[in-house]
Amino acid sequence: LFQRIHTRDPEMQVILITAFGNVESAVEAMRAGVYHYISKPVNLGELQELLSKAGERHSLLAENRQLRERLDSLEFDEIVGVSN
Repeated sequence: LFQRIHTRDPEMQVILITAFGNVESAVEAMRAGVYHYISKPVNLGELQELLSKAGERHSLLAENRQLRERLDSLEFDEIVGVSN
């Protein structure tokens, strides 16, 4: 499921929640690009904080992409400068 989500939106921050977590699967998920990995039972305060941070990260990645696209579209051919 993560791979399908990542293919559609690479900036999407995925939090994986599982009842059958172990260190190996957590490491594999993180290497694949999952934002965070939580085992049940879920601490709702921790989940709320993670959702907030994931949302901020998603916004920053989107803003970064937009700024790079704008920068790539700028043309500097006509800039003339003098330095003393």
